[in-house]
Amino acid sequence: MQAGLRALVCAGLAVAVSSCAPPAPPPPRPVTLGPPTDTLRIPLNDLGSKTYFRYPGGLYPGSLNQPPGGHDSAARARRNAIRPLDVNGDEHPFGKYVLLSIGMSNTSQEWCSESSAPPCSAWSF
Repeated sequence: MQAGLRALVCAGLAVAVSSCAPPAPPPPRPVTLGPPTDTLRIPLNDLGSKTYFRYPGGLYPGSLNQPPGGHDSAARARRNAIRPLDVNGDEHPFGKYVLLSIGMSNTSQEWCSESSAPPCSAWSF
């Protein structure tokens, strides 16, 4: 008798449709990019010869964490080219090194935000 009563109710005689609707389909399966990987939450620089979504680990080509020789020597050459300058921009042994940040408002927030430790002003980090 209950099955017949339910059929009448679902036919539109009384209750809300949600009690008569078929169950919702299961959620879709997650999309994977390619075959399963051989890693599980391993930092990229610790992957070694393993892969992450078919990409090799490491910070540099060849699964290495050390920069290639050409990169390293270029970085050292640029570092060695930095010289202290005087107020006119000329090289001077008693000159100053300056680190300048230019950008929009988020630049100020990164360099000197409300959460920065004091002293913090528009002219400090």
